[in-house]
Amino acid sequence: MAIIAEPLWTSEVVLAEACYNLGQNTSAVRQLLAHVQTGHLRLIATVEPNVARLVALMEKYERMDVCDGSLVVLSEQFPKAKIITVDTRDFPVYRRFGREPLPLIMPT
Repeated sequence: MAIIAEPLWTSEVVLAEACYNLGQNTSAVRQLLAHVQTGHLRLIATVEPNVARLVALMEKYERMDVCDGSLVVLSEQFPKAKIITVDTRDFPVYRRFGREPLPLIMPT
C-alpha cells in the first residue's frame, strides 16, 4: 500500500457512494473509513451550502447525480485541485464555471 503524503479531499456524498459500492459493512468499507479517521482522506460538506449550484448543474447535465455534482462544485471552489475518477463517460463532458473542462486524473 502506498503512503499518502498529502491528504485527499472529497465530498461526504462521494464517500457514501464509495462505501455503498464497496458493499455495506465490509472490510473494504472499514479500511476506507480508517483513511478518514487517520486524516489521509478529508471530507468537505458540499450539498447543503451549494444546493442551488447542484440543482443548476443537474438541470444542465441530465446524467449528473448529486455525487458527480459535488465534485464539480469542489472543483469550482478549489480550482487548482484535480479530480481523480474512473468515470470516463461523464466527467470529460462536465464543465466548471460554465465552459471550463474539469482538471481530471483518470487512472487506467
